Amino acid sequence: MLISLVRNPVKNAFLHPIAPLPIAAVTSAFFGIFFLLNRVHHLFCRGSREIACVDYWPISIFLPRQPPNLDFPNLAHISVAALSFLALVFALAVLPRVGFRMWQVALVGFVLVLGTNLAHGLQFGLVRPVTGMDQGNAPYYDDAMNIDTPWALLGDYQERQLELGMHSKTHPPGPVLLFYFLGRLLPDAYMISIALALVSVLLVASVMVPILATEFTDAHACWVVFIFLLLPSVQIYYATSIDALIAGLFIGSFLMFFTDSKVAVWISIASFVLASFFTFLAVFVPAVMLVFEVSTRKRISKTAIALGGAVVFYSGLFAATGFNYLRSFLVASAWENQSRFMLFAEPQSYIATRLEDVAEIILFFGPILALLFLQGLLRRADRGKLMRLAYVAFAVFVLMLTVGVYRTGETARGALYLYPFLMIPVAYALRDGGYPTNRSYAVLAMLVFAQSVVMQLVGDYFW
Repeated sequence: MLISLVRNPVKNAFLHPIAPLPIAAVTSAFFGIFFLLNRVHHLFCRGSREIACVDYWPISIFLPRQPPNLDFPNLAHISVAALSFLALVFALAVLPRVGFRMWQVALVGFVLVLGTNLAHGLQFGLVRPVTGMDQGNAPYYDDAMNIDTPWALLGDYQERQLELGMHSKTHPPGPVLLFYFLGRLLPDAYMISIALALVSVLLVASVMVPILATEFTDAHACWVVFIFLLLPSVQIYYATSIDALIAGLFIGSFLMFFTDSKVAVWISIASFVLASFFTFLAVFVPAVMLVFEVSTRKRISKTAIALGGAVVFYSGLFAATGFNYLRSFLVASAWENQSRFMLFAEPQSYIATRLEDVAEIILFFGPILALLFLQGLLRRADRGKLMRLAYVAFAVFVLMLTVGVYRTGETARGALYLYPFLMIPVAYALRDGGYPTNRSYAVLAMLVFAQSVVMQLVGDYFW
C-alpha cells in the first residue's frame, strides 16, 4: 500500500472524492513519523554534550499555547480560526465561477494569512512579531527606531553592524531601513505586519503565476499559487517576517528566464538587487541562475545582466554613502562563523542540524503536498524548464546546507524562498495525476489550510 501511495499519491491519497481513508492514513503516518523522530532526537541529544535538545524537534522555535508561557486559545481565537476556514470554503465556491485570476488569488491568500495570525489575537498575532516580546527583542524594529537618518546608517554601517541586534547584524541594512520607513509611515505596529503580508502575498503571486503559466494553463497556475498561499509556512510567517518579502524577491528574480519581455528583465534585476539588499543569502539566486542558464541556454547573458545590475547599484551606493557591501558581508560572515567549519568543530551538531533543517521544511509543507512532491519528482513524463529550475534550486540549497548555513534551524521561516520551488513538482503531479477538477483542487486546498489553522491554534512560532 505504501509503495502504491508513493507512486501515485494523487489518486490514492486524497483527490478521489470517495476515498477519505487514505487521507487519514497518510496524515497519521506523516505526523507519527515526526513524533518518532522527535523521540529519537531526544534519545541522542540527552547522551551528547554537543547536540542541543530541541524540545519540539524539528520546530526550532515553538511554544505550545498553554500556561504558563501562553494561555489556551480562547473563544475569540477559535472563532477567528473557524471564520477563516469558512472564508476559504466560500472562496473555493466563488473563485472558479468568476475566473480565478491572479489578483483574486492574492486577495484571498492575504485575507487568510491575516485570519490565521489573528487566531493568536491582535497583540500576539500582529504586534509582537514587529515589536518583540520585550525591549530589545524585536528582530529589526528596535534598531530601526534608533536610526537618526538612513544616510547615517549606510555611511557607518560596517562600523555599527556588530552593535545591532542579533538579526540585523547578520543582514545587509535593507531590513532595518524597511522597518525605519514603515515605522514612520504607519502609526501602529500591527499595520506594519499587515503591510508586510499584503506586499509579500501580492509579490509572490504576481511572479509565480506568470512563471507557472509558461508551462501550465492560467487556471492551473492560479490554483497552484492559491494552494501555495495556504501552506503552514506561508500562513504562519507571511505576516510576521521579512523572509516572506525575500521569498517573493527570490522567485521574481527568475521571471526574465521565462519571457522575452523587457519589463520582465527589469523586474528580475530589481528583484535580485532588492533581495541582496535584504539578505546575504541572495547568493542563492545567481548560483541557481548560472547553472540553470548554462543548462538551458548554453550561455550566461541573463545571469550577467542580473549581477551587473547589482554591481551598478552597490557601486552607486558606495559612492553616495560609503556603504561597502562586500565588507558588510565579511563582518556578518565572521560573526556567524566564529569557530571552525561546523562539520569539523561540532560534527554531531552539524549532522543533527542538517537533518533538522530538512525536516522542518517538510513538516511545514504537510503530508499530502509532500507525497505530491515525490510524485512530481518520480514520474518520468516530459518536463520543461520549470522542473529543471526546481532541480537546480534544490541542488544549490543542499550545497548551502552542506557548507553550514542555517546553524540553528528555523528553515520554515529562513528558507521561505524554497517553497515556491517545492510547488513546481506539485504542479506537475496535479496536472498529470488525472484529476484536474475544481473539486479535486478544493479538497487539497482545505486539507492544506486545515493543517495551517491547527498549527496556529496549538502553538506560537515567534522567533
